Amino acid sequence: MRLLSRSVPLVITFTCLLQACTKTLDYNLPYEGDRISLSARIDPTEGLIAFVSKSGRPTGEEEINQLRLTNASVRLFSETNEVVNVPHSGDGFYRLPNLLVTTGSQYWIEVAAENLDTLRSEWVTIPSPPLSPVLVEEIELDTILPPEFAQFAVNTAELTFTAQDPTGTNYYLVELAHNVPNSTAFLFDYFSDFDSEFCEVFNFNSVFFSDNCFANEEFQFRLLPQFGIFDNNSNRLLFDDYVFTVRSIDANYWEYQQDQLNLDDIRGIILEPRPSVTNVTGGYGVFLASNSFRRILDNPN
Repeated sequence: MRLLSRSVPLVITFTCLLQACTKTLDYNLPYEGDRISLSARIDPTEGLIAFVSKSGRPTGEEEINQLRLTNASVRLFSETNEVVNVPHSGDGFYRLPNLLVTTGSQYWIEVAAENLDTLRSEWVTIPSPPLSPVLVEEIELDTILPPEFAQFAVNTAELTFTAQDPTGTNYYLVELAHNVPNSTAFLFDYFSDFDSEFCEVFNFNSVFFSDNCFANEEFQFRLLPQFGIFDNNSNRLLFDDYVFTVRSIDANYWEYQQDQLNLDDIRGIILEPRPSVTNVTGGYGVFLASNSFRRILDNPN
């Protein structure tokens, strides 16, 4: 039955192609003028991090260096009426890494800059973290590679994560990144002990899923990081250590992650574009809340 339901979108898409379906697109995109753009996250393990810039025009090219706002006023407000100024840390990033943040507490953020409307976010609430988290790392030395890479010996790791899902509706984001500032996630193979499709798991250099199939229960998954990275000259690039993170994310963060999906979906569906999630006024962007289990691990090389 499930196989049939998965095949239906494929048939619809194929039929649509045969009939030459078309849709008129409006390229006369509106532009409201320069506005503040914010991408911010607050988390007990990381404090507050925010990237602040001006909005770019919908057509043409923009230099990101020209859009960064390095002299903005960024202020964080708490439910206890405490106001904290967030300092600029370089390249448009504003950080409070040692901010004391607790589960269930609420915050909103305000960003002001000269000649621009003031941006204000809605309240966000710090979600419950994964309960009783356990991470096991198993390292295998000198893994055998295919013949074309036989001159390289690769050491690999297998990460097994187990935790208890707290009560209520919860969402999770799994990330693996090099331990450098502003690092992007790197590739890994993901294996879960629950039905990944049924649990709405998506993979886009990270994995995120809801708890709709293991509510209030223990859940477990494994990651196989792909440490073997080669440049154009087949030279292997090594990194000192890496960061494993499991985030419990709020509903805005869940919607934001879905915005990142490739429109050519892995299930064979060409997805319909949708408006990006936002919870700010006076500008563009998102203020996200998470509560993370985070570990820095040695690269097994």
